[in-house]
Amino acid sequence: MFSNVSTDRTARAICDAVKRLLSKYGESVKAKLIMQTYDGAAVMSAHLNDVQTLVRQDYAFAFFFHCGAHRLNLVLCQSALNIKEVKLGGNISPVLSLLSLRDFLKNDHCNDTAFETCYAAAENRVGVPFRRSEQIINYKLLYCEVIDTIVGMVNNRFQDDDSFSFLDLLKVNPKIFTKWQSGVPADKLQLLREKYGPLFDISSLESQLMFIYKDHSF
Repeated sequence: MFSNVSTDRTARAICDAVKRLLSKYGESVKAKLIMQTYDGAAVMSAHLNDVQTLVRQDYAFAFFFHCGAHRLNLVLCQSALNIKEVKLGGNISPVLSLLSLRDFLKNDHCNDTAFETCYAAAENRVGVPFRRSEQIINYKLLYCEVIDTIVGMVNNRFQDDDSFSFLDLLKVNPKIFTKWQSGVPADKLQLLREKYGPLFDISSLESQLMFIYKDHSF
């Protein structure tokens, strides 16, 4: 359902619009709303005085999770544009589309080989720098600054992901099920208890999960 909030895009106004919509479903929805997800806009997903925090004042189980459909390209561009040379249109921008979220989280890109690979790819795409404003840029230094900025933003936006690792409990993965036949991981059960404890009979759930893990038909 669409709700026009263009006249007032503050966190309070957006939150009020969300709550007006949810109020149509009565008080019972307060225990049924278990997630809210937005893009990385500060007014939506930051941790203080924002939409997700205000919503949780009335919907205690509506934990925030960064929108998985929000394009990584936007994360890259928004973070990189905080750097003056990139904002002014330096030739580093084509490099951004060549990098993936997985790479950022798992690999070290601030090294000569990584820089040379990305610089060559950018050069092949848009040509060598020819404007004077581009020729005076230290591209290696700029490259590392862009990488550091992006990694910082990605880590910030996805900093709460680990607290939802209890979702692994229901992934249909025979290899994991075999590994967990001796017992449901206590750390994941604890995370579930911390997030949604009042909504579950944890002991009963653990018994049912153990049955599933040992059942070869899954």
